[in-house]
Amino acid sequence: RSSEVRLKFLGLVPVKTVSVNTVKPPAATISGECIGVKLYADGLITVGVTDFESADGARVSPARDAGVRAGDIIKSVNGTPVSTIAQFLKTIDSEKNCVISVQRDGKNIDFRIYPAPSSDGHRRIGVWVRDSVAGIGTLTFADAQTGKFATLGHGIADADTDVLIPLKSGTLHPATILGITKGKKGVPGEIIGSLSESKTLGKCEKNLETGIYGTLGGNRRGETLQIAPSSEIQKGDAAIVCTIDGEGPKQYSVKILNISRLSGGTKSMIIRIT
Repeated sequence: RSSEVRLKFLGLVPVKTVSVNTVKPPAATISGECIGVKLYADGLITVGVTDFESADGARVSPARDAGVRAGDIIKSVNGTPVSTIAQFLKTIDSEKNCVISVQRDGKNIDFRIYPAPSSDGHRRIGVWVRDSVAGIGTLTFADAQTGKFATLGHGIADADTDVLIPLKSGTLHPATILGITKGKKGVPGEIIGSLSESKTLGKCEKNLETGIYGTLGGNRRGETLQIAPSSEIQKGDAAIVCTIDGEGPKQYSVKILNISRLSGGTKSMIIRIT
């Protein structure tokens, strides 16, 4: 709905008239369901740089000598994109001289590396790499109209380097809770479980500081509510919805203790579980 609002200086002198559009708040289906997430990186994550025993018995590390560091995202070898560990190992094993392109702190850097024959007969450069990561979390909500979902409330980073996974593709799966590690001051809690890769609930499209986002393959059960603007959030009693056992999502009482309305942060409230 559109309307016009007239702005006046000191409530008396007309300044200008502006058009205002009234927009209906979007609705979302609240979830709290326990789900599994599997992400495939856009490149290979270097989780460690190490030395190894060469064919002549020396300890060498061509990658370290060239300047490769843990946390670098390996994007290509000799201009050919790499996406799996098997592909990377096969390429390195066949090269005596190669240029490896990595992404570091948002910048692209090239390293010329000379793979060395190892004691097992294969050429290596001395890096540990990872091409995917999986975990268990909570489905936060889904858009009632489009099926777009949000989950976790934080991004997925590599456990060894703390680098946010650059997402190439990802999938959402059903999960079974096997146990709960209760959180305590200074140490977050943890859901222990397993995900079922035989069934896919949706596709992951973004891995951001605020969570994992994507599109569901079908509708999820749950209560549909209008999303409140941040200006309406109040201190006091509230509820969260989550799954901590095999009985599915339940509401739990919380108290909102503090609210931050500053932009740019990934967290906006401090709550106490009551």
